[in-house]
Amino acid sequence: METALLLIAGFRGIFHGIQTWLQYKDRKRTKEVMESIYEETLQSESARYAAEKIISIVPKKTIELLRKRVMECYKKFDRMVENEEEYFEEDLNKATKNALPACICKNLGMIIDIAGDLPDYELNDAWKLYKCKERQKDSFIYK
Repeated sequence: METALLLIAGFRGIFHGIQTWLQYKDRKRTKEVMESIYEETLQSESARYAAEKIISIVPKKTIELLRKRVMECYKKFDRMVENEEEYFEEDLNKATKNALPACICKNLGMIIDIAGDLPDYELNDAWKLYKCKERQKDSFIYK
């Protein structure tokens, strides 16, 4: 269950971090939101319930692979937010509009392919907001 919960926490941290950056363009605030949402998710009953649903359908190896992929995106975003000298505001703008939503969509798409739907309301919100279904159509991965 721990791996699935970490996966959901990574998704939620990225999702809220993106929204915070796009709204405020504030590195400190974005980092604080990412970290607090990640930690809150680990304690959340709704996230635990969603993790149980994922575990019941998605193979353990697949969950671990998805967790690794999502956490790579999370850590890269965190480094970008933290490192003002290496990453410009424009780099963050591009990442939050393109690369990070693509990361979320690709990995949520894998869950949907296996489970048939997403077992968490925030993951569904991300799926809709980033128009993941349309992104899937345009991706060579899904052709």
